[in-house]
Amino acid sequence: MTSLMHTGNVPAAETSEWDMETDTETVSKLEEIGTATLPILESLAERLPTLEGAMLCTADGYNLCALGLESYQVGRLAAMTSTMFSVSNGAIDAITSDDKEASPLEQVTLKSGDSQYMIYPIQHDQLGYLLMSMWAQEITLGEFLMEAKISARELTRLVQIEDL
Repeated sequence: MTSLMHTGNVPAAETSEWDMETDTETVSKLEEIGTATLPILESLAERLPTLEGAMLCTADGYNLCALGLESYQVGRLAAMTSTMFSVSNGAIDAITSDDKEASPLEQVTLKSGDSQYMIYPIQHDQLGYLLMSMWAQEITLGEFLMEAKISARELTRLVQIEDL
């Protein structure tokens, strides 16, 4: 990958609940997190030359930061990431026995041909889940998981900072 484009803080959809109902303080916090996330995603791209893109969005589908996407793709992918996370959580709940509580979802992975797609949920005390997604070509699942975990740890530390 030679160049990944940063598409910035683009809402998932013009009709999103975030657009109308989110207070300005929350939106400001989300924008700060998105701006602070960019170096982490750029570092991931440097470590993984086959990375095609990465994104951080909310569980509601609001994009915070994206690399490797055209601006018209951002909303759709943020919405799909949110949906896949929700469906995956539902599947885990459905297969968990009634006498146990489901463990929090740790990751979602998809593979198609030589492409891998991954979602890592990151818990934020005030904002709920933030979803880091990434996709790459010609990479082993083990290498992809290792690099995703490194970036997820960095993002977890970032979002736990009091000012963000």
